[in-house]
Amino acid sequence: MVERSHLNEYAPYTDIVSTDTLDVKQLSPDSKDESVTMIWLVAEAPNPGEFVNHWKFFFELPPKQQTVRFIHVNMTLDRRHNQNEVIGVLKARTVDYAAPDSGVHRLSFDMQLNATGGDLLRLLLERGRDKYLFTASGEGCRFWCQTVLRDLLEGRFILKKDVDQASTDLGFFIGSRRRSRRPIREGEFYQ
Repeated sequence: MVERSHLNEYAPYTDIVSTDTLDVKQLSPDSKDESVTMIWLVAEAPNPGEFVNHWKFFFELPPKQQTVRFIHVNMTLDRRHNQNEVIGVLKARTVDYAAPDSGVHRLSFDMQLNATGGDLLRLLLERGRDKYLFTASGEGCRFWCQTVLRDLLEGRFILKKDVDQASTDLGFFIGSRRRSRRPIREGEFYQ
């Protein structure tokens, strides 16, 4: 694994605080300083009657007291002000359960550079990945994840073959008994 010397510009992490577009209230401060050992991309089971998965990331951290921990990174619809809103909010929180096991489909990516949770979150913030509008129908998490994967690839954190596989998988609806093609609906990043 490559050292993170070129990432020093991302430290310190005191500016990673909750805003209108970023919710880090449940992110433990120490997880920002810990090395990410693996990145997971996970598809949740669809809600009954729906034919779309919600996709999100988990940044795996070293175990603490024999418990595996993750930074759960999730772009979700911001329903605080209006149930019909398409504005996204990036939520990052620390969880201490086998989070990737909760999905119907999961991909794991080995880290190619030594980076902390704070390094990766800062990368997303500097690229404006916290400012996102979903489509009018509320879709767009797959496009957001695909964009983040490209950011991670450009930063040399993950391999191209992993991004290619994930991009293929993001183009499918994955249910308990079926898997079918589904176009990736593109949301929009804003300033």
